[in-house]
This record gives sequence, C-alpha cells and structure tokens, in this order.
Amino acid sequence: MESTKEKEYYNSMYYLNLAVTVSLLAILAIKEGVINGAITIPYVNDSLHIIIQKYNTILEKKIVSSIAFISLIFLAMQTSAKQNVKATKQKSNIYLIVGFITYMIILIIDINQVNIIFYLLVILEIIMAICLINGGIGFNSIVYLPKKDVFNSYNEQFPQNTKLIENEFSVTYYHQYLYKNNWHLGVVPVIAPDRAVLIVGSQGSGKTYTLFNPAIYQQLEKGFSMCVYDYAYPDLSLTTFNGLMASLKANKFTFGRDRNNAPIIPEFNCLTFEDLRRSNRCNPFEEKYMQTIDDCNTMVKNLLFNLNKSWINKEGDFWAVSAVNLLTCYLWFLRIIERNNPTDPVLSKVCTLPHAIQLLTVDIKDIINAISCEPELDAYSNMFVQGLTNQAGSQIAGQIASTQSSLAPLSSPNVTWVMSESDMELEINNPESPRIITMGNYTTKDAVYGAAISVYNSVIMKRSYLYRERKFSMFFDELPTIYVMGLDNYIATIRKHKGCVWMGIQDMEQLVKNYGRDSANVITNTAGTIMVGLVNGSTAERISKMFGKTEQDNYSASFNKETSINYSSQAKELLPASKIMALSQGQIVGRFADRFETPVERKLFSGQMIVPTIENTVKELPFKHDISEVEMAERVKKNALKIREDIIKIKDYCISNYS
Repeated sequence: MESTKEKEYYNSMYYLNLAVTVSLLAILAIKEGVINGAITIPYVNDSLHIIIQKYNTILEKKIVSSIAFISLIFLAMQTSAKQNVKATKQKSNIYLIVGFITYMIILIIDINQVNIIFYLLVILEIIMAICLINGGIGFNSIVYLPKKDVFNSYNEQFPQNTKLIENEFSVTYYHQYLYKNNWHLGVVPVIAPDRAVLIVGSQGSGKTYTLFNPAIYQQLEKGFSMCVYDYAYPDLSLTTFNGLMASLKANKFTFGRDRNNAPIIPEFNCLTFEDLRRSNRCNPFEEKYMQTIDDCNTMVKNLLFNLNKSWINKEGDFWAVSAVNLLTCYLWFLRIIERNNPTDPVLSKVCTLPHAIQLLTVDIKDIINAISCEPELDAYSNMFVQGLTNQAGSQIAGQIASTQSSLAPLSSPNVTWVMSESDMELEINNPESPRIITMGNYTTKDAVYGAAISVYNSVIMKRSYLYRERKFSMFFDELPTIYVMGLDNYIATIRKHKGCVWMGIQDMEQLVKNYGRDSANVITNTAGTIMVGLVNGSTAERISKMFGKTEQDNYSASFNKETSINYSSQAKELLPASKIMALSQGQIVGRFADRFETPVERKLFSGQMIVPTIENTVKELPFKHDISEVEMAERVKKNALKIREDIIKIKDYCISNYS
C-alpha cells in the first residue's frame, strides 16, 4: 500500500519537473528572443550547422536539446529495471539533479562563438542523457517496502462508535481514538448499566476519576437514587454529595414530584466509622430488616465471611459453621427478647451487633440454657447444647473463642456507636422517599469496617427488591475489599427493578481470591459492560480474548538473485495483552452492551478518555452531629458503657425467666 503511494508520488514529481522545464524554456525564449542549439550526432553536424545558420533564433537553435531532454525524461520514467535493495532515493536524485543542471548549461552555451564549444556541448548532452537515464533506472529499481510498524499499531486500529445514544439509564463517555493513523472522536454510550458494569484497572489507571465520578454525576442528573461504597473516604462521598447538589440546583424536580406536586428531595446519608460527627447511625439487625432466622443466618455469614475470607470457600468447615451458628443464636435470641418485651426501654432495643458481641463475653452456660428453651433456635443451638450436656467444655470454649476472635475488631467504641441505634433507613429506591447513601471505609482498617459495611449492603440489596418504580445504582469501587454475599445472583436479577450495579476491581485474580473462582467467574461473565485500564498478567490475556482476532496484513521480503516481496493476511489479536499491559493513565479499552430497541454495531472501544472537569464546590460533607470532637468522644464512650449495662440486664433476664 505504501509502495504504490510512493511510486505515484515520484511519477508526479517527474511530470512536475517536465512542466517546470517546459516553463523555463518558454521564459528563456521570451527573454532572449532566439535559441542556440546543438545536435550530438556526428554525421548530421554539417546539415545542422546549415540549419543553425539559417534559423538564427534561440528557440530554433536549442529546440533539439529541449526535445532530447523531454524524451529522456519520459524514457527515465518508463524504464523497467531490476529491483535492487541497495538502490536509494538520494543517489537517484543526485543523477537527476546533475542531468537537469547539465541541461541548463546547454541552454546557456552559444555554439557559434567557438567551434570547440560545439563538441563540449555534445559531451554535456551525453552526460545529461546518462544522468537522466541512470536516475530513472535508480528510482525504478528501488525496493519499496512498507514502513516498518514495530508495534503493529496500524493493524490494531479499528473503527469505533461515534454516535451519541441516550436513554433514561445511560452514561456517556467520550474518547479519542486512532483509526487509519487519524484521530477521531469516539462515543462510549453505556446504555445498559442495568446489565451491570465491571471496571478493571490497577491502582493509578484512572478508573475512579475517569469512569466512576462521571457515572455518579450523570446518574444523579437523571434522578437515580444510589448507594456508594467509598473505599477511600471521603473521596467518592464528596463526589456523590456534590453531584446531588448540582443535580438539584439544575432541576429541583430531578427526582420527581410528590403527591402534592412538590419536588422530591432525596435524603443524603453517610455511614463511616471514623468521622463520627458526619456519620449517621443505623442498626442493620432491626426487625424490619431481619424478619426471619434465615435472614439472620445470611447476615451473620456475610459478616463473618468478611472477617475471615478463608471461610468463603469452605462453608462446611467446623469452626466456620460453629461461629456462624453461635452468632445466629445470640442475635436471634436478642430478637426474641425484644419481641417479649416491647415496652421495656432497654430490652426492646437490644437486637444489635454490639449487644451480641458483648453478650459473648458472658458465661455461655447462662445463655445457652436460655437459648435451648426457644424452639426456633434448636437447629442452630443443638451443637452447643449437646457439647455442654456431654461436658465437652474444651470444644465449646474453642468454638466461643473462634467466634470472639473473629468479632473482636468490631467491638470498638466507634463501631458500637454507629451500629447500636438508627437515625436513617436502608431503603434507597423507595419511590416516595429516595435516599443517597455513602459508606466510607479506610484503607488502614478496610477488613474490619468492610465487614460491617457488607452487612449494610446486604440489607440494602434485599430491600431494593421491594420496589420497581425508581431507578437506582449500587457503586462498589474496590469491590474485592468487601465480600458482598449473593452479588453474583443480584446483578443477574436486579435489572427488573431498574437497578444498576457498578463494580470496580484492580485485577480479576484479586476478585477470585476474595470471592472464590465460581462467584468471580459469574460476576465477570454476567457484566454486560466491561471497561479496562492498565492491568497485567492473566487479566490482560482475558481481556485480549474478549476483543477477538482480525485478519491483519503482513509481508515478507527475500533478497537473493531476485528480490521478492510477498503480502499475506493472518488472524491476530485485535488488542494484544501486551498493549493492555502498557496502557497509560486514562486510556481505557472495553466493550459496552446495547439494548434491543437501540442495537449498536461497534461495541468495542479503545482510546484516551476525555474527562469533563468536575469540581467539588462543597469541600466537606455536612455534619450529622454538630458538636465538638470532645463532646462526640464523650457520647461514644457513654454509649459503650450503656451496652455493657444492657448486657447485665439481659443476663438477669435470662436467669429469672429461663431457670
């Protein structure tokens, strides 16, 4: 392809030289008025001298040299030469330039002045002929090879979507991409986020700034309620709050109208275990969230599997089952106490995780005797009752110690404060009272706080099935830092309830490690839209296979006695893993899903994302408790003491009612 272009270029240059030469001849003829000429063929010299003497103008005298020059130009262009790998453009250009200069000298010489000059003219014309022909032969013998594309970049360029497509769910990204070595403006219309979006990229690849932030802003502008897991609090929490304020400022009816035709204003809630003055409080084990013992068991598994991720793939392990059953017994027993004492100011509010953790410090005999009297708990308590009956004290002690050691990190006063009472709801997609909830984690304590956050997420996910009217999103940046039980099934079924799930991970293997290979495969395979930044190893290989292969042009050249160039095509990866492992910050590749009503032909994309400037006008989240840090610390301390006092009353209740 490139060789054809170069030949066309040099052919056009020959024609250009010819045109310039003819023009110069005309100008010279006009300027001088007459032309001196000479012919180099010896046996016609006398005849030519007679002609020269008869016609005494420059045009008539030099006409033969001009015809010779033009003829040689055409001859040089049409010469068929054997290809020579040593032939160069520079050498051929020198021949042509010397030939042209020689021709100009011939035009200047007047052969009537001195006879020897006539023979000099003959020599010059011979030189002109040799140079022009050699120049033409040189150009025609050059081996024109395609420009070497070391990284095969040209073959890996492909046409991408440039059409803007929008709907009530869509998030739109713009990017620049190369196709046929020209830059184009591409559009990545994520028009089916309800089929789940998976964002993959190592740290620093730009997935939060480039992809998550615009998605949060755009979906808030479309009236989405949402829950955002903020791994590096308060970054995404601030982005979410500013996005909410911006959407309401642009249109106060963004989230709809209530029955009185007034604007619906969603409530913004933040749950965080460090910045307590800005955090709401919520007990996820309230009766409206945990209605059956099966709900309790599921929530306990979610909690303990986050604290002990090695238990995820060995659910039947004795110590794992013991810990789950024991905590299930304690929490559901606290629920029974609440139901039996609805008017008691203390016992009507004891079914919380902090109460259950503190209750584990009480002598198990006092509690198990009471638990064994409740038929609802037989299936979960039997192993402990049998152990006490058979005096397997060491085994029971080991089971309790295993549970206590798992829950110990959650016994901190901060966690106790946040999880012991409620001032917010865990329903985000209620059509009449939508909520925006952010959950802040901390990189230094992500394992501990992530366990508590996972319980909140499990409740929100369960409650989201109650409604179908309002669009909502669940954002999980750095998903592997928390274990969301049942997430694989959730992303496959929640789309009927207008739910969108956005998941961010650094590497596929990281997801496999924390979720197990089966769940990780289901999550990645279920996601309709996949967007990938810089990744390494097997993840890059997997993404490369997703792009598939295309027929790519190739050539081979051999230089023996005969030069031969063979062109062929071969099926190669459209986007090799090596390219994915070398992406720069903000460069994203991937595939987006379309919809039945808006099919898109070009779903694959690769390019540099154009990120809109999003400035957080609000620099800090609002206070939920507008008090000093000292006063906040005092409240937290008093709350922890109150939990201990409640446990004493629970113990007395067990002794007096189950003895």
